[in-house]
Parts: sequence; structure tokens; C-alpha cells
Amino acid sequence: MTPPQGLRARPGWLAILLLALIVLALHLAALDWFGNAFQPMAAASLPEPIYTQLLQPTTTPTPAQKRAAAPMPTPQAPRRAPAPRPAPEQALPQNPAPPAPNLLPPPVETAAASVPVPAPIASASPTTAASASTIPSLARSLGDEPVVGNLSRPGGPAQNVASATPPHAPATTPASEASAPTTATAASAWPPSTKLSYTISGYWRGALHGSGALVWTVDGDRYDATLSGSAHISFSYQSTGRIDGDWLAPARYTERVFTREKSVTFDRASNTLHFSAIPDVLPLPPHAQDSASLFLQLANRLTTHPGDVHPGATLTFAVARPSGMTDWAFTIAGMDTVSTPAGPLQCWHVVRQATQANELGAQIWLSPQLQNLPVQIRLQQSADSFLLFTLDHAEQATPSAPASTAP
Repeated sequence: MTPPQGLRARPGWLAILLLALIVLALHLAALDWFGNAFQPMAAASLPEPIYTQLLQPTTTPTPAQKRAAAPMPTPQAPRRAPAPRPAPEQALPQNPAPPAPNLLPPPVETAAASVPVPAPIASASPTTAASASTIPSLARSLGDEPVVGNLSRPGGPAQNVASATPPHAPATTPASEASAPTTATAASAWPPSTKLSYTISGYWRGALHGSGALVWTVDGDRYDATLSGSAHISFSYQSTGRIDGDWLAPARYTERVFTREKSVTFDRASNTLHFSAIPDVLPLPPHAQDSASLFLQLANRLTTHPGDVHPGATLTFAVARPSGMTDWAFTIAGMDTVSTPAGPLQCWHVVRQATQANELGAQIWLSPQLQNLPVQIRLQQSADSFLLFTLDHAEQATPSAPASTAP
């Protein structure tokens, strides 16, 4: 006797339903695993910043335009000596009698007649004459090393070459004025909390496309700098620590590629460095940086030391990575124009050439029109393996007012 047809079909439907539940559970597990792998690193214990404005580039003239716009001294016409005044005519009576001989006094010679007239003077003031000959050369010398410090903040006034110290003024500034910038000036060199969003392109076993961000979070003297993105695989480089004047003092650096995580600990108490990839414990050099803090440290250097920034100059930093400690030397290649959705931006092109095989090379384009922040970043792992970050848009929090100090 055979069972009814409905009873024979029931075990098949149960098997299909059980298989569907297993597949669904596996998909949920995979999504959870991928979500944890691609989740960006938390910004330590700093509060989440609130971005209140889009960061727009300032309208900044190029160094060549500034040299062309610099007012040139107006040449003054030679100043002639005043002409001698004629002797006043004496009033004669209406019916003059012929003068008797030798009754009128002899004519008196004027000063112009007795003193030889000097050669024409080129200028009424010796200071003006000196300025007329030295300001053009001063403008050319300043133009050879473009100043970017005053262009780093939105709305910051551009430096006028003609307002430089005149030749007769003292060449040095008193030590009380030249040393130790004020707290407000030092604080203004660091931007408020900012998020730079990038589009990513590149090549690694095929063309890469994705998105990324450089997030700078600041709360008082604490900071978090995280460069993260996703292009086939996710990655994140995070630096946390404190701001020490014009330098960042990292406390911990973590880099993660997909699910693999490595770190560096900056032990300030013992002045040592601890690495997760090697057992060595190294001394902590002064002003040591990591691969994430370096982007903001470069921006600060361009803002606070504009005299160090000119084509051919070299900026060297001690950089700690999980594999050890090394010096990164950046060469200023010059000014480039980078095309972005916000328009073309003039940028300082900074290059770090790799010195060994499979060593990371870096090129960074920092724009004075955008607070010297990185507009474009190229990380080169090998001849045919690289990542290129190009700015899409930037968001920034409202700058906090500096704390007032008692007189």
C-alpha cells in the first residue's frame, strides 16, 4: 500500500526549507564578519565631531601673481633748486627827477647770484631714494620663496611684498617678540575637527576604485588622525595622542589591512617605542611621528615655518611603524595644480622616494588655499602597485574660541 501523494512530498519541502535556513544563517554570519572587517576604527575616546560647514578653498593668488601685483615705487621727478626771487622794484614818484649820480645805493647781490646752484637732487628724502632702489630686488627675493603661512586660514590676508621691512628699519626683531608664539597663534596652526573625503583609484592585481577619508578630530590638546578607505579591501591607519605646541605627540598608532592589525605604542613615561611586529624596544626620538599623524604634521610645518618651504627644500621626520623606526625625508618638488570637484587648487608637491625594494613611497599635495591640508595623496608600494586619494569634498567643525588668559 503506497502513502498518499501529499505525505510523500512533505519530507522534500522540509529538506528544502531546512537548506534555505542554513544558507540564510551562513549569509548572515558572512555579512556580520564582513561588517566587522570593513568597519572603520573608532576615534578613541574623543567625542564625535559635528561638522557645521563645507570647507571651501580661499581665493589665493599664486606667487607669480603676487610678484606682479606688488606695487612698484613711483619715480619722482628731479627736484630743482628754487629760482632766485627778483629784487623788489622801488616805487618812483610820479614826476621823478633825474637821480643824482652816486645818490642810490649800489645793487645788493642775492644769494642765488653768489652761491653756485647745486646739481639736481633725485629725491627729497634719502629714505625714499634708498627704497626706490632696493624694493624691486626685495620683491624678487621674496617671490623666490613664496610665503604660505598667511594663506593657511580661511580669509587670511595675503602678504603684501611692498609692506616688507624698509631698508632703514632694524633687520632683527627683539627676542621678546620673535620667540615663543602666543597660545592663540600656536592653536590657530592646527585646524579644527575636519573630515576630508576622497575618491580612491589605483592598481593592485587589477584596477582599484573606492572611497576614503582623512578624519582629524581634536578636543583640547587631544587629537585623533585616521586615514581609512575601501578599495577591494579595507584599510585604516589611526594615530591618537596629544598636541604639544607645534608638534603632535602620538601615544598609539594602529594600522589595519582587512582583518590584520598591527600597532606601535609610544611610551612617554619611559621614552621607549614598542612594536607589535618586532620584539625590539627602541628609544623614543624627539618629535617622532607615525604614518597617520604625518599628514597633519606636514600641514602644520607649512603653516608655521613658511621659510622652510621652497622648491628643493627637504623636510625630515622620524616615523614609527609596526615594523620599526625610520627617517622619512620629503623633498619639496614645487607647486602643482590639482583638479578637484571644488575647482583647481594650487598645491605644494611633497615627495618621499622609497630607498629600498617594497618600501612605501609617498607623494602628497598640500594646498595653501585649504589650510595646507592634503588635497591628494599617492601611496606607492611598488612600480605597478599604488593608491591615489583625490579630494572630493571637505567638512569642518566650527573653530573653538581660544581660552582667554588673565593679564
